[in-house]
Amino acid sequence: MAKTPEIQVTEVSTVEDSIGAPVILSSRKINSTSYEITWEPVPHYIHGATIVGYRISYYTVQGSNFMMNITYMVTNSSEYAVVLNGLQRNSNYCVQVRAFTIQEEGPARQCVFVSNGKILKL
Repeated sequence: MAKTPEIQVTEVSTVEDSIGAPVILSSRKINSTSYEITWEPVPHYIHGATIVGYRISYYTVQGSNFMMNITYMVTNSSEYAVVLNGLQRNSNYCVQVRAFTIQEEGPARQCVFVSNGKILKL
């Protein structure tokens, strides 16, 4: 009778799988067109990869349409806030934050909707 070969199972994960998504904590109005966004950092060193910064994206939201996409890069991994300038008055924005390493970018949590400096939905 033939001997069946042993099967070895190896689990593989990418850096993106191990990077958590930062949580947006607050939005503070600085003036009528500028807001400071703060977030909770992800662990600085994860499974052999060092977080080197954060990517903050925001989109204007009109009804169910996401319009203009603007991205800020924070390349200091110890900064957990950014000021978004040039926002339109009385507009709604979807804001997302992602951590990144030299190799990859991690996931973002679901959009946080911001209007007039207040977080509308987490």
